[in-house]
Amino acid sequence: MIFRVWRQQKLLSRSWGKVYLVNGSLIFVLSLSAISLLKLESISLPTLVNTLFPRFSICIGLIPVLLIQILALTQVHLADIFCLRTKTVLVIQAVYRSLMVILFFAILWIMGDLGIIFFTGGGKIFQSYFLEIMLRWLYLGLAGLIYLLLTQVVYFLTMNKFLAFMGPFFLNCGDFFLSVNHQPTFLYGFIRLSVRDVFWFLLLFLGSAVFLVILLRRIIMKRDF
Repeated sequence: MIFRVWRQQKLLSRSWGKVYLVNGSLIFVLSLSAISLLKLESISLPTLVNTLFPRFSICIGLIPVLLIQILALTQVHLADIFCLRTKTVLVIQAVYRSLMVILFFAILWIMGDLGIIFFTGGGKIFQSYFLEIMLRWLYLGLAGLIYLLLTQVVYFLTMNKFLAFMGPFFLNCGDFFLSVNHQPTFLYGFIRLSVRDVFWFLLLFLGSAVFLVILLRRIIMKRDF
């Protein structure tokens, strides 16, 4: 069943090529905020993290684009349920969509960052902080995955795409507000965390993702379509 869902979603993704292209272009442009590295001959880790992961761009750019993309792809096909005789197919589709969306946009974001780093001759700086940056890319990716899963949880709970967008988006804005006021946050905490703390947050995110998948399955199995 998983292979059939994968093949179906792959075919459907091609029909959404224009949406991927537009949103992917926006994400790539946002990642180019690291162009300010052109002016820096040496840089500290906090400055580098703030440059590669601008909180404002993530809040009003990256997260909304992720939410729009996942909601554009989210469709309930009753024929899939009847064909496979189980609602579990909707859960697998939701997880597949989330993984593909975050993987696609994560690659674009990383490509933009790496392009700027090496174009500006910052390769040595990147090598010095390689582990720290890699963990924060992974942190941002897993946080984005959680937002995507949460969006689909809200959607299947309400069957309303507007609410499914606004709920996670306001959560993201609240998290951003806490971050700029130097309070503990969910998404933006990686800016000030040590490598050890980032690692523990990654484990927490993995657990949260599993919990959301279980919750999503429970909601879907109880809903009448």
